Amino acid sequence: MQSTLTTLDYGSNKIDINGIQHLTQALNNNTALNNFTLRSTDIDASGAQCLAEVLQNTTTLTILNLESANIRSVGAQYLAQGLQNNKVK
Repeated sequence: MQSTLTTLDYGSNKIDINGIQHLTQALNNNTALNNFTLRSTDIDASGAQCLAEVLQNTTTLTILNLESANIRSVGAQYLAQGLQNNKVK
């Protein structure tokens, strides 16, 4: 099945680690995502780690909005590793 979801805005929604795990599982085979918004969520370092694993396979991502997310420096390190093959702004 070809994945064609290009934009996902999950901003200002409550999401915990279980929600992030389900979301990332759903996005795991998506190779078309280019705009992903998780602003104003409670994503922490463990959520960022789950997200980073998906971002490694999504080389088309150009916008990742994590404004006001609670990822801290450890979470940012996970995301940086996951975004190495992307063109994120």
